[in-house]
Amino acid sequence: MAKLSKKYVLNYVPNSNCLAYKNAKKRSKAQWKDEADFTEESLAKLHEEAGLEVVETGTAGKEWAKRFGKEPSEPYLVYCLAQKKVGREEWQTEKNNSVAEFAIPEE
Repeated sequence: MAKLSKKYVLNYVPNSNCLAYKNAKKRSKAQWKDEADFTEESLAKLHEEAGLEVVETGTAGKEWAKRFGKEPSEPYLVYCLAQKKVGREEWQTEKNNSVAEFAIPEE
């Protein structure tokens, strides 16, 4: 993930704690029944293992959970916003293909 980004990575994925989604997966024969789902913690860990610094995690899509079933559920999605770790790097600018150096400032 870190290699594909200049600064930030944002991922939205199915929430392991969304009961309606999990129950629908069990009943489904569709290909998505085998897709991975995550908790905020497991998604954040994945980003950290990829060499990124987690900025924020959370949930989204509370109303979307109702599309899977009527049972009370956590929101359908979890997200993780991460950034490249603070440090000095070289990258090529897209406009002129020259090499530039930059440092992501510490907060």
